[in-house]
Amino acid sequence: MSETKFDDSQNKQMWTDFTKLITWGTIGCLAIVALMAAFLTP
Repeated sequence: MSETKFDDSQNKQMWTDFTKLITWGTIGCLAIVALMAAFLTP
């Protein structure tokens, strides 16, 4: 029983880190695209 609980909390933590990674990755990509657009547009 305790093992399942531990796995669940660990899984939740991993999911939180994964979501954070996706969020920052998306923000980073958008920032890069915005910078490129700003430099490329005359």
